[in-house]
Amino acid sequence: MLVEYVEAIVYHEDQREGYGAKFEEEVLNVIERIRVFPSSGALVPGYPEDVVVRAFSLRRFRYSLMVVIEGEQPVIYAVVHQHRRPGYWRERLQR
Repeated sequence: MLVEYVEAIVYHEDQREGYGAKFEEEVLNVIERIRVFPSSGALVPGYPEDVVVRAFSLRRFRYSLMVVIEGEQPVIYAVVHQHRRPGYWRERLQR
């Protein structure tokens, strides 16, 4: 997750000065929303009942944070662009 997050920051900064910081700020805002309201993300179908996966979309960028609720603890598994390589991160959840 960290590598794709940093790559997205660098990409946006390369595209337009200051946008890397805006992207990072947006992600941190979504992380705070996840911390306070972990069940507010959109449910992602296709997993067993005991695996709750939620997508939290960023507002200004076409990215989502893919989160698994493990017990009561949300765990971010991926920072995904909404139009690139759909589902690539799903293999991270194989048990």
